[in-house]
Amino acid sequence: GGYSTFLHPGVDPNKIQGIVLNPMQQSEPSKVAIFGNACYSWNIWETSEEADEIWEESCKYVDHNSAEVTAASDALK
Repeated sequence: GGYSTFLHPGVDPNKIQGIVLNPMQQSEPSKVAIFGNACYSWNIWETSEEADEIWEESCKYVDHNSAEVTAASDALK
């Protein structure tokens, strides 16, 4: 799975009835999926580059819940 498989850029919002999330038991890795789906459902991505940017941004929050890049947050990609 992953954002590139299911969350396609440029989708017509009128054709979407909902998005189902199934987070893992481990809360930290689940942040990437929750972050990405929240961004997508708020404003459907127009390009795959926008999707990649959101994925990069979401990884920063996994290790330390901050937008700052650390060696640990980079290692989780």
